[in-house]
Amino acid sequence: LWVSTLTVTNTSGSRIAGPLQVVLTNLTAGVTMANNTGTHSGSPYITVSAGSLAPGASANVSIQFTNPSNGFIGYTAVTYSGGL
Repeated sequence: LWVSTLTVTNTSGSRIAGPLQVVLTNLTAGVTMANNTGTHSGSPYITVSAGSLAPGASANVSIQFTNPSNGFIGYTAVTYSGGL
């Protein structure tokens, strides 16, 4: 089990509506997300925050992966606000 922290920061000047969710696309073959909230278009996603995010604020969430090969874990993070 591989564990990391994912941080989403609001760099805009406006409040971002919640929930904030991050979809992990292009996940390395053979690697699965162990604590995902669900899937979106076949890729796992996790809810980072149920509420909104003020300008300059950050929200953190732990992400967990199973990685049988113990190799590099790659993915592309796509952030959504206001629900999927």
